Amino acid sequence: MSDFDVADIKRIAQQAALEYSVPVEIVGVVMGGEGSEYVELLVNIDECTVAPCQLAIGIFRNSPEADLRREIGTRLRRQLDENLAVRELED
Repeated sequence: MSDFDVADIKRIAQQAALEYSVPVEIVGVVMGGEGSEYVELLVNIDECTVAPCQLAIGIFRNSPEADLRREIGTRLRRQLDENLAVRELED
């Protein structure tokens, strides 16, 4: 298993967003603490006009790159779909 650094996690998250066609920008990666495998991705939703336009996704960075990319892409897609569903209910 690999422990990816902040730059690696951001790169993997950006690739996942492209692969899963999720219109977001990865604006930050926050480490869970010294020695922690946990990180949070800070994500802005592109062309968002109604708050919340930012979300955070927590992941563990000790998985193989392909697994991380799949997990991040799936979670980004799910979060975006949930966000859009809530907006439709509010309209």
